[in-house]
Amino acid sequence: MGPPPSTAAGYAAAAVEQQLRYALLIVSGLLLLGGFALLREQLKASKENLYSLLGQTMLSVALPLFILNMLYWHSYLVEAFQGFGPTDSRPAWYGPLRSLFRAISAVEVALLYLATVAFAISLRVVGWLSPASSWLYGFFGLLGTVLAVLPASMPEPIVTASFVVSVPAIPLIMPYLIGIQLLRHLGNDK
Repeated sequence: MGPPPSTAAGYAAAAVEQQLRYALLIVSGLLLLGGFALLREQLKASKENLYSLLGQTMLSVALPLFILNMLYWHSYLVEAFQGFGPTDSRPAWYGPLRSLFRAISAVEVALLYLATVAFAISLRVVGWLSPASSWLYGFFGLLGTVLAVLPASMPEPIVTASFVVSVPAIPLIMPYLIGIQLLRHLGNDK
């Protein structure tokens, strides 16, 4: 699909594509929560409860914010941009609403990264992840958390890095990689 259009008119013209993009991200977020819930049950059975509980709690807060943010991009912006007309000028109320959703995005992205870090620690405790892998997930998760909450007034290249770690699909990459490692671990046990 490529990146979303950078203009209101372009976004409105590609409305169906944008709605599909963000609907897929909502489904991905729900699958992420379900996958981590199943993983938490396995970790509880392996006598690790603290970090997996912290991770699941953070995900339980982050996912509604994630869905709200994806619905903003999926439905609200499509309707708003179609109503703006042929110019890219925006009404006065658009700026404060955009700022609100930037804050929501920062919180949900930070919580997604922190939840992933908590699960990586939990997996290290039970021996399903190597210490090196766990430290890498921890480092990149904490880096993503810090970059996600930095204000837009930071200098380059920090602003760009902050934008990249907040792209909706990026926080989902580390859980995906953890899943691959767990599948490899499961395959090696048989």
